[in-house]
Amino acid sequence: PALEAAPSPPSAPLVREVRSPQGAALPCSLLRKAENAPSIPYSNGTIGIDYALPRYAFGDLVRFRYRLVGLSDDWSEWTPEKHHEYTALPEGVYRFDVAARDELMRVSPIASYSFVVQPPWYRTWWAYLSYAAAAVLAIVGWVRLRVHRARQQIVLLEAEVANRTQALRESETAVRQARDELEQRVEARTAELREREERFRTLCEHAPVGILLNAAAGNCTYANPLCCDLLGRTAEECLGSGWSDAIHSEDQEAVHVAWSAAVAARS
Repeated sequence: PALEAAPSPPSAPLVREVRSPQGAALPCSLLRKAENAPSIPYSNGTIGIDYALPRYAFGDLVRFRYRLVGLSDDWSEWTPEKHHEYTALPEGVYRFDVAARDELMRVSPIASYSFVVQPPWYRTWWAYLSYAAAAVLAIVGWVRLRVHRARQQIVLLEAEVANRTQALRESETAVRQARDELEQRVEARTAELREREERFRTLCEHAPVGILLNAAAGNCTYANPLCCDLLGRTAEECLGSGWSDAIHSEDQEAVHVAWSAAVAARS
């Protein structure tokens, strides 16, 4: 009898359908490479994949294993399931690999399907560009604000310096005016005292009585001409206690007592 030919090994599985959560079917083929892989939004980072071994008589004995390169390089256990779903996939490039095993434990070639999960809008290139632009604008704004505040401080400082300078000038003017007024008053008072002294001396010079002026200590400081004539002394000889030398010796004690009493009473 004729020998039966051995059955050929299983061919690569077929990726039948790939769907997003909204039910939208993605382009599907036995082999889809990364350079032309379809993409799904980040918010739809869930994908369901159906696969099968085409034209095989012992379908119930066929087992499959799969992996998703980009998420894990480890193969799954052999399973009869022909559908698998991935949820909450982060952005990135993925390749779904699936292989089949027939009833004779022969393993088929690997079928692959590549797809891309897009990054969320806040991690896209234009978002990063916006962040960079916002950062530049923030830095420029901060620099301008600092410059504006520095200029305001300079203006305030200049105004304060001007006010203090004006106050100092006004104070200096007031001090100068007060000094001038004081000098004028002193000069006027000095002139008045000199005038009174001259008037007093003139009266003393022409007085019909002898006049002796003494200091606080009792020493004579002035003798008018009539007093000098009466004492027989010059004006210089009468100064100090010289006037008392002209008094008779019997009268000197009484005169000194009276003189000291007068000085004490005046002080």
